[in-house]
Amino acid sequence: MDRTITLTVKDNVGTEFKLETLKQLEQFAVNEHAFWQSKTESLSGYTGNVGHYLNAANYFQQIITHITNFKSSLKTWDDATLQGQIDQHISNNVIRNLTPHWLWSGHPFVDEWLNVADKYGNNAANAFIEAFISNRQFSNLNNIEYLKGAVLAYEFELQDESTLTKRRNSERASISKVRSDLIDAKDTLFNDVHEFQTDFHEWDENTRAQAQRLYEAHAKLGERRANRHTRSFDHQMDEWHQNIENLEHTYKEKLRLEKPAEYWRTKARSYFKQGAFWSSLLGLALGGGIYGFGQFFSQWLQAQQLQVELDSLQGIVLFVTTLSIYAFTIKTVSRLAFSSFHLQRDAEEREQLTHVYLALTHEKDELDTEARNIVLQALFSRADTGLLSGDSGPTMPGLHEIVRATTSR
Repeated sequence: MDRTITLTVKDNVGTEFKLETLKQLEQFAVNEHAFWQSKTESLSGYTGNVGHYLNAANYFQQIITHITNFKSSLKTWDDATLQGQIDQHISNNVIRNLTPHWLWSGHPFVDEWLNVADKYGNNAANAFIEAFISNRQFSNLNNIEYLKGAVLAYEFELQDESTLTKRRNSERASISKVRSDLIDAKDTLFNDVHEFQTDFHEWDENTRAQAQRLYEAHAKLGERRANRHTRSFDHQMDEWHQNIENLEHTYKEKLRLEKPAEYWRTKARSYFKQGAFWSSLLGLALGGGIYGFGQFFSQWLQAQQLQVELDSLQGIVLFVTTLSIYAFTIKTVSRLAFSSFHLQRDAEEREQLTHVYLALTHEKDELDTEARNIVLQALFSRADTGLLSGDSGPTMPGLHEIVRATTSR
């Protein structure tokens, strides 16, 4: 990137060059160095004015070296810092010493002067250049070589001079104007290029900054979307795992309680058959007893001869004993019948309780310990029967107690 500077360079005849960019200064120094370095190689060993002005190549080399050193720090320097470095290292040191040792390569007399030096020697060249520098005085016309140089300078500056306006003079003025216009155009071109580079650099920085911001915004948006999808997927996976675990738990509970349910169903059928048997036996006993008591009572009312005489102590004892045995038999058979039906109903309730427990484990994620203990206690506790009442075993809870215990979590 080019940088704006302010620097004025002036040669020994007073020609000034105002350089406004670092690139313009560098190109100017490179061109002058290349010109004077080539002349130094071809005219080495010359003294006087020739050697004096040939030293300009060294000063321009110093300017190029300073600019090269500046380039590594241009990104960290602002315009004020750069201008300070230009003033310190180039303007105050190099340019101040360059002016008395430099003639601009674009002067018309410079090429002719160097040709005189190459063709006529050192003294002629020294005399030639004295006609164009500030004092414009010849120092040694007694020397023939100096005289040649002075004459050549006169011919170069005043050749074909007359009072009439000649075409050659007009063409010379036209060429000088063209040269001046080209120099101005070159400076303008440098300024335009510098302005374009500055605008392009600003546009490039702004575009890169916008692209970086857009990239970061899209990166953050993509990261948020990825995190949201990840959380949603993890949540769904947790639900699936929980459902699978619940199904596995329900299946395990089903396998665990399937045999108890089948057992209670079988026991219910068995108790029903026992109850039916004892009920039938009770019916027969009651029917036989009623029939026998009726016959006995009928004979007693008709004053017939009885097998057991009630008017004797022996008959009364025998009659009471028979009635007691009959009553005990009726009571025992009835309790056996009621006990069987009671156990049948208990087995049916336990079977239904098993199915209720499986349904609750399917609806609930997990039964707590209290509810599980209640269910297992109800399934495997001893039941009161008509024959075994008031035992010390745990009591069987009702269905509403089980439901209340499982839903109170």
